[in-house]
Amino acid sequence: MSNSSDTRVMLHFRIFIVDNSMNLIHPTCSHVFVQVSYT
Repeated sequence: MSNSSDTRVMLHFRIFIVDNSMNLIHPTCSHVFVQVSYT
């Protein structure tokens, strides 16, 4: 249970970093990327 939670936190953190980075380049692209990652 805690292992699954840790993975989820790491994934969210990673998406947050990627989202911030891509936002500087292309906000729409980052939004789509986050949508796909969460699905």
